[in-house]
Amino acid sequence: MGKRKRWSVKEKIEIIEKAAEGDVIGVCRKYGISTGTYYLWRKKYETNGEGGLKENYQRQDSELKQAEEKVRILSKLLAERDIELEVQREMLKKKIWDKRSKKDLVKRTRMKYAVSVRRVLEWVGLPESSYYYKDSGKRKGAKPSVYTKHKEKGLVQEPEVVKDIKTILSHEFIDCGYRIMSAYLKQAGYIINHKKVYRIMRKNGLLKANARISRNPGGKKYVRFRKVKTSYPMQCLEMDIKIIWIPNKGKNAYLLSVIDVHTRKILGYKLDWHMKQDAVIELLSEIVDSYGIAAEMIIRSDNGSQFIANSVREYISVIGIEQEFTHVATPEENAHIESYHGTLKRDIFDRIEYHNFGQIQQIIKRYVQFYNDERLHGKLGKITPNMKWNTDEKLIPRRLLSA
Repeated sequence: MGKRKRWSVKEKIEIIEKAAEGDVIGVCRKYGISTGTYYLWRKKYETNGEGGLKENYQRQDSELKQAEEKVRILSKLLAERDIELEVQREMLKKKIWDKRSKKDLVKRTRMKYAVSVRRVLEWVGLPESSYYYKDSGKRKGAKPSVYTKHKEKGLVQEPEVVKDIKTILSHEFIDCGYRIMSAYLKQAGYIINHKKVYRIMRKNGLLKANARISRNPGGKKYVRFRKVKTSYPMQCLEMDIKIIWIPNKGKNAYLLSVIDVHTRKILGYKLDWHMKQDAVIELLSEIVDSYGIAAEMIIRSDNGSQFIANSVREYISVIGIEQEFTHVATPEENAHIESYHGTLKRDIFDRIEYHNFGQIQQIIKRYVQFYNDERLHGKLGKITPNMKWNTDEKLIPRRLLSA
């Protein structure tokens, strides 16, 4: 194919004028152009005169083209990087992402930006098979039994089991999962495993739905072993302070709690608007009067000002208890009392509405009694802290206080 001719404005006008005499097809054949090209030229000429026939094409330098292509590619990469960062920021807002949440995030991102599914799946860490999977809606395996065996009632139907589960969950402080619920049901006489309890609770929507203190920083003894191993009660205690918001006053109160690591029993607590070293000494004194002192006894705490105060350290030393401090920014070294305060938050502050100091004071009083006497503890083998205490109290090697 020959090289395409480039027509000048003068030549275009000459062709238009000759074709206007009547023989359009003959003129187009003579000059080797299509009739479509002729009519396009004529329209431009009639509309804009000679200016309409001027060539608008401008040859671009090859280096300029390459530079523009690089800019386009970099712009696309930067745009994708910005979208990826936005997705990552979104994922940091939640600690746990299940498949459904990730799929929702992928869909929201694709609705907002023109980005490929595969790219977003890489960012959120979700396999393509999981994203495109569609549930058939049919339950796999054999059809589950609708009857459950009870030691006294014999075989009972599922609605009665559901009713008993709801009764247990109606307790002011119980908000447990299916494993602890299976232990409660076994206490009530049911012969049932945790998998069946899970199925029943899931089916019925019952599964769980987050003055200056004189102190001397020198000479402190830090925790030697992060994981505590105990053989008897009172061998190791942990204490910590939790901040509690009081709505009607618009300020915080402070809860000091002491837990026995071996039995998970709350040995004592103190709730007040202020928590100074005198309050710590007073609570420890009450615990010693009530439970005595073991031959080898350790008490752990973080480095709060109340705990490192000279008066507190001197009192603990005088009564013969070894004091340990956790390292900075290591709450896992005080894990048992931290866990208790987390449970307290979940069972009380996230579920129960209160307005003033008196209300929360009564709620915590009832909760501590429930926690020690009624709440089944998974790490204790699904028994209560007081059950564990009553079983192992005889193991405590007692030591008398010197006069």
